[in-house]
Amino acid sequence: MGVTTRYNPRRETTMIRARVHPLPEVLPLESGDRMTRHEFHRRYAEHPEIKKAELIEGVVYVASPARAEHHGEPEHDMAGWLAVYKAKHRDG
Repeated sequence: MGVTTRYNPRRETTMIRARVHPLPEVLPLESGDRMTRHEFHRRYAEHPEIKKAELIEGVVYVASPARAEHHGEPEHDMAGWLAVYKAKHRDG
């Protein structure tokens, strides 16, 4: 006599969940961290909010983000100065 079992999707799901372990949270890159190239690329790929980071001789360097309020200010000042200069020094 063979043993028959019925398929129970709820039980199957529970069994699968019990075997799956959550992955550890990937720590963000911070300036001064020391790590291998493989670890650096893994962390960089997991944190798209980091726009620029470098690994130089095993040391992480993360650029600070530009502040939006002052980011374009020097360019606007130069454009204004050049417009005034051009208006005063036109030929003819």
